[in-house]
Amino acid sequence: MRTLVSSGSPYETRVGISRAVRVGHFIAVSGTAPLEAGRTVGVGDVAAQARRCLEIIADALERSGASLRQVIRTRTLLVRIEDWETAAAIHG
Repeated sequence: MRTLVSSGSPYETRVGISRAVRVGHFIAVSGTAPLEAGRTVGVGDVAAQARRCLEIIADALERSGASLRQVIRTRTLLVRIEDWETAAAIHG
């Protein structure tokens, strides 16, 4: 059985994605940007952006019946590789 989790983003219907999709015991979360009410959170602040992305992901997982503790793989994309340590500290 396939369960779709929506975040309410207008991009979901526009480009045909869901925030998360659960199939059996597996949940895939789509790419996540640090948005709130349609605006970028923490412009120029990588830590704030990383935190916001993880909040969005955690919410999608919880609505799918899971939590961040159950995640087995992540991928982080950065505009500036120099920010990796800040993003990694939040991720950790």
